[in-house]
Amino acid sequence: SSGINAEYGVLNLTLTDTVTVTSPFCMEISVRELLTSYLDIVAVPERQFFELCSNFPTDELEKEKFQEFTNMKDTEELYSYVSRPKRTILEVLSDFHSVRKNLDITYLFDVFGRIKPRGFSIASAQSTCPKSAQLCVGVVRYRTNLKSERV
Repeated sequence: SSGINAEYGVLNLTLTDTVTVTSPFCMEISVRELLTSYLDIVAVPERQFFELCSNFPTDELEKEKFQEFTNMKDTEELYSYVSRPKRTILEVLSDFHSVRKNLDITYLFDVFGRIKPRGFSIASAQSTCPKSAQLCVGVVRYRTNLKSERV
């Protein structure tokens, strides 16, 4: 059974281990590369995360807490625990030991999700500007479903 290693905040595999990932791509990849290049391990979890992970706790108190978080009538509890402090998925998993311990590796992409592309690139050239960092940023303007403009 795999779990999250509290020292590194990763699955109970060493960072140099190789895993075969069948979704969304079929290839062998190191756990380090999986966690640094593909999985969003520092995302703020949404209710869906708690619904999926509610299958893993063996501790009764943790199971009850996950059921509270998935209850649509009690959104304040989830908001207070996750959204207000901007708690990450890794922080949640470090709070819930039996979930971490029993998390099945086949659910990695469901639990963590993919890293979203960033809206900038580091454009510095150390040889020409050794004491500065430059960013290349694109401003995107769009309208939401509520017709309000966002930047």
